[in-house]
Amino acid sequence: MKSIKVNNFLSFFLLRFLLILLLSGLTFYVTGQIADLQLLTFGCQYDCQNYGPRTESAIQIFSFLQNIFLNNVLLIIFLTGLSSTILYYCCKRYVDKNNFKYWALVLISPCLLIYTNVPSKELIFFYPATVYIILESRFLIFNEKNSLQTLVKFSILPFMLFWRGYLASPYIFLAILSIIFKYVNIGKISIKLNVKIILITSFIVSALFFYLLNFFYSSFFENLVNYFYYAFDNKSSLFRSSLDYAFMSDTLNFIYIQYLSLFPTLDEILYKPYQLLIVVESFILIYVFLGSWNNLIKTLKNNKSAKKITLILLTFIGISYFTIYGFIGSFNVGSSQRFRVNFIPLGIFFPLILDKNIREKYYLNLKSLKN
Repeated sequence: MKSIKVNNFLSFFLLRFLLILLLSGLTFYVTGQIADLQLLTFGCQYDCQNYGPRTESAIQIFSFLQNIFLNNVLLIIFLTGLSSTILYYCCKRYVDKNNFKYWALVLISPCLLIYTNVPSKELIFFYPATVYIILESRFLIFNEKNSLQTLVKFSILPFMLFWRGYLASPYIFLAILSIIFKYVNIGKISIKLNVKIILITSFIVSALFFYLLNFFYSSFFENLVNYFYYAFDNKSSLFRSSLDYAFMSDTLNFIYIQYLSLFPTLDEILYKPYQLLIVVESFILIYVFLGSWNNLIKTLKNNKSAKKITLILLTFIGISYFTIYGFIGSFNVGSSQRFRVNFIPLGIFFPLILDKNIREKYYLNLKSLKN
């Protein structure tokens, strides 16, 4: 098992750095804005009581940095350099010839290139989430008793929950599941795992969940839909005003709702052709998601206990996506891009890192047997 040479991965990151600056410049040129640059660097010079505590905190952080650099271009260059350095050192250990293409594709996805390198709450959330996933993966695979890692892991979770609220809730549930997997015998399975079938099952469970929620607690579900409906800016051209309670409560629309969270409609593309980039990104992320989980399943081979854990994890992550990121992201195609940033460490980095850790553990065990 040979890792990708550090110089090759470093060269990729240098090219990625230039791509971030190019894409950021083009985005600002075409749309006149990029992420939350204007809001978060402008500062609270007017009425800040209309903003939530997370937004107020983000404004304080980025407006402080803006006062240091005095220029948005210099600020973005600084953030890009800092975030690229952090991400490089987080990922390089888990990249080799078996998964390099998946890492390369996900790391150049436009949602990561934009929202994790310019002023946004996603930037503040993404890197702690990545560190948390790395620590959780080591906890699951290796029999290490590192109190510092445990302290850091459980210190990150409240921070993540503060910054992204309900979008961070799957990470909390993952922490609970990991403890169960580590200390409770959950049994074994001998069936062959199929990623697509597991995802279809997760989709059906999610659709059934919303149906039952609306059937038994219709007033609560209506308030929930109205909350998300009005949480998005209805003056934005990316807002889907047709996705009201009547539409969202129809279970038959659930497939179309998930489609809307991934792709803009034809009318939206014709109105703003640059949204074709979102289409390309969605296909890339779907390909990487399926490929990374398939790689993990292949690595497990005939380990029946690990296969059952993977089945539960993938089902949980699929349900999390459909019920949270997919459902809420359908209201606004622009916001759905942001939500992908919150999901990528859980949905894509997690299987890639698990796969690499399992292969590393197998290599170490084999080496110890030879010695």
